[in-house]
Amino acid sequence: MCSAIAQAEPGGVLVHCGGGRDRTGLIVLVLLALVGVATADIAADHALSHLRRAELCARAGRGEDTPAIERIIADNGTTAHDLIGDIVGSHDMAAYLRSGGLPETGLIALRDRLLD
Repeated sequence: MCSAIAQAEPGGVLVHCGGGRDRTGLIVLVLLALVGVATADIAADHALSHLRRAELCARAGRGEDTPAIERIIADNGTTAHDLIGDIVGSHDMAAYLRSGGLPETGLIALRDRLLD
C-alpha cells in the first residue's frame, strides 16, 4: 500500500476500506506518524472516522459498531486515544515499513509526497 502511495501519479491518493475506519485508519496512522504528526492529532483524526462511520451506517440502515468497540477497549482498561499513543510511541514507522519491503528510496518518496 505505502509503495503504491509513494509511486502514484501526482495528485490525490485515495486510501479506503469497507468502513473507512479500521484498515484505513491503521494505514493513515502509520503515514501520519511517519511524517511526525503529533499523537493527539492522529487520535483526533481517527475519532472523526467514528463519526463518519456512524453516518454511513445510518444512511445504510445498519447498526453502528463504535459503541461495542469502545466497550471492548474500556473493558481492557484503556481508551482509543491511549491505544493510538501506545502504537505511535512504541513503533518506528520507517523501520516498520522497511520490514514490510519498502526500500529507503520508497520511504523518501513517501515522505516527500506526504509533506509536499
